[in-house]
Amino acid sequence: MTCESNELALGKAIFSRGIFHDINWWPLDIIPKAAFINSEIASIEVPEGVSSIADYAFAGCCTAKEIKLPESLNEFAPKSSDEGDSFNSKITVPEHLYKYIYRLPIMSKINGKSKSILATGML
Repeated sequence: MTCESNELALGKAIFSRGIFHDINWWPLDIIPKAAFINSEIASIEVPEGVSSIADYAFAGCCTAKEIKLPESLNEFAPKSSDEGDSFNSKITVPEHLYKYIYRLPIMSKINGKSKSILATGML
């Protein structure tokens, strides 16, 4: 996918229900609402430079085997990665985002540790 314009705006749900091998690119600093909702994605690696992920951006992407969030990320909305209670794939999160781990799927390991251990601060 290419874009020759310096001005780019992507609306909500732009890639919803798509089928992707991985998501490791993004042209803007914000991933908009429901951008990839209910998509089949093997791996989600949000690239450096993205600072915010809106609600439902990756919701329903339950086929992902791994999710990686970048150091540049400052905020991810409460339901940005709502893959369901049974989602248990590996999630990599920068330490400065630990305050938001309650927003991630309950069964997943965050940086190789259970959410309950990270939530209590026992690293």
